[in-house]
Amino acid sequence: MCTGKGAATSITGTKLPVEDKLLKVFTAMGNIALACTYATVIYDIMDTLKSHPAENKQMKRANVVGVTAMTILFLLCSGLGYAAFGDNTPGNILTGFTEPFWLVALGNGCIIMHMIGAYQVMGQPFFRIVEMGANMVWPHSDFINKEYPLMMGNVMVRFNLFRLVWRTIFVILATILAMVMPFFSEVLSLLGAIGFGPLVVFFPIQMHIAQKQITKLSLRWYCLQFLSCLGFIISVTAVIGTTWTASAHIITTVVGAGVLSIAWAMSQLGWIIGIFSILLFAIVNLFTSSLLADCYRSPDPVTGKRNHVYMDAVRNILGGKMPMICALIQYTNLLAAGVGYTITTALSMVTIRKINCFHQNGIGAACRFSTNPYMIGFGIVEIFVSQIPHFHKLSWLSVIAALTSFGYALIGSGLSLAIVFTGKGKSTSLMWGSNVQKPIHKFLNILIALGNLATANSYSQIVIDIQDSLKSSPPENKVMKKANKIGISTMTMLFLICGCSGYAAFGSDTPGNILLSSGFKEPFWLIDLANVFIVVHLVGAYQVVVQPIFTIVETCARQRWERSSFVNKEYPMSIGKMKLRLNLFRLVWRSIFVVVLTVMAMAMPFFNEMLALLGAIGFWPLTIYFPVEMYIARKNIKKGTKWFGLKTLSFSFLLLSLAIACAAIHGIDHALHQYKPFQYEA
Repeated sequence: MCTGKGAATSITGTKLPVEDKLLKVFTAMGNIALACTYATVIYDIMDTLKSHPAENKQMKRANVVGVTAMTILFLLCSGLGYAAFGDNTPGNILTGFTEPFWLVALGNGCIIMHMIGAYQVMGQPFFRIVEMGANMVWPHSDFINKEYPLMMGNVMVRFNLFRLVWRTIFVILATILAMVMPFFSEVLSLLGAIGFGPLVVFFPIQMHIAQKQITKLSLRWYCLQFLSCLGFIISVTAVIGTTWTASAHIITTVVGAGVLSIAWAMSQLGWIIGIFSILLFAIVNLFTSSLLADCYRSPDPVTGKRNHVYMDAVRNILGGKMPMICALIQYTNLLAAGVGYTITTALSMVTIRKINCFHQNGIGAACRFSTNPYMIGFGIVEIFVSQIPHFHKLSWLSVIAALTSFGYALIGSGLSLAIVFTGKGKSTSLMWGSNVQKPIHKFLNILIALGNLATANSYSQIVIDIQDSLKSSPPENKVMKKANKIGISTMTMLFLICGCSGYAAFGSDTPGNILLSSGFKEPFWLIDLANVFIVVHLVGAYQVVVQPIFTIVETCARQRWERSSFVNKEYPMSIGKMKLRLNLFRLVWRSIFVVVLTVMAMAMPFFNEMLALLGAIGFWPLTIYFPVEMYIARKNIKKGTKWFGLKTLSFSFLLLSLAIACAAIHGIDHALHQYKPFQYEA
């Protein structure tokens, strides 16, 4: 490389057809996984340590030193090797050199010496478990247990017949397997896939959970299980090669369907403003969510009285007419979110039908279908699911929804990256997106894009409802602040991946939702799977966002009609082995609520404009204004630099929300002139 003979390289790696590229990417992931699987022998290494100082402390230090040295060496070898060979990099870089012959020979000689020792280190745990098992089954067998002393010069060794026979057979079998499958990189990938997930990730995490007795469904438990899921995904993708699956867990409402519109928002804002806006919304969201976490109890954030819903916190801290204003905005926004989720679900179900139609009849086929039947179907499902009585009963549904949200988001970004890696990505812009639009349209689309970002960042409206499900020890505000950091940082990373990859793939032609039929057409089964994930996620997300409305209405009804059996009486029911409690008021009112939202969705099926309007309605008051005002009141902040800074933050986002609302209303008005209510076809 220093002689200027290095080959051409690329940020996205070797350019190959999509299916070959995906296979090579996952094979490479398997190779890296194999290189990081020394956890399989960590206990055998640890067993050689002295008991003072404590073995675990010694091993943790050794891990830090070893993994750091390994990572530095990996970066040096991989970086220099790729710079030298480029797209023609061989599976083993020493097979790519011919001169100086003596140095190449020395390098391969060192490999041989290393592999002789490494073979034994990796084989010893297998030898040990088999020999211990044989000793337990046949404890009195001389063939298995008797050691025969043998002198070799001045060295005495102990000779065992079973060890001689069994280890010889093992080595012969391993050698035959190697002769049958002399495929270096592919075998490495398979070994990495088999070993990485269970031995490096799954078992260590499950043992830690059991040892520390970490509470099931707690934040720490979710994070550990998410890491375990991630290890499993790496293993599965490396084994199967071209299978696109992903699962992870984070709070359902943090990563919602709005993530799919981030790529379109990037196409309107450009690289610089787009990335800056995503980071800005995330930082502000994290700041105000932390302020909200301290408002769950008042006046003291740790020992004060609980505020079970957002409106209670506003009532106890701000007082006056603020609680009614807060409730009106919050519940209107949650209702609108339910409408938006119904629209998105129907569009995803129609997309599945359209993609299959395109696959069977060709891209030019007239594949347009009404969204009404799918909205009605979604509404019927939600009527049944809505009978779940309380927020804390939704944990299982939230977990499923969150897993699928990661699935479709990563499939969308993966398909986008596949287009980029194959060199088929469209042209992009550093600032303000496409230049082909008229100035007024460009300005309105920029505002709608910011509204989409606001929608994707507006989970603050149910922070207190989530916090109300936490235990009081450790303090809820501390737990919630940690949850905010994990959730928002994960959300931001996912937004950047999805937004940037989608924009790089489609450029100024990026569709409003990259997984709808205006985006990808093939592979049809993978796009179908992603849209199924969207549907499953939104079934759960719908319930999460409407539960606060259910809670407040049913609480008021019980207070108003305390003796009414229609409102208060619970009737036990059994469906098979599952026991349920039916309440007539809950059945009637929640069913009517879902029907009303479904009808509203059928009348206004406009995805991006609806997302922008949701962001405009909810983001400023619920994510900025009320958290800031409650913080000022609770801390009794006087007029000064800090007070002025908080007020400036609030006022700036007020202006932005008003502008977004105007642009969104203009967009909806334009869409209404194009499409007749209840007659929309996608």
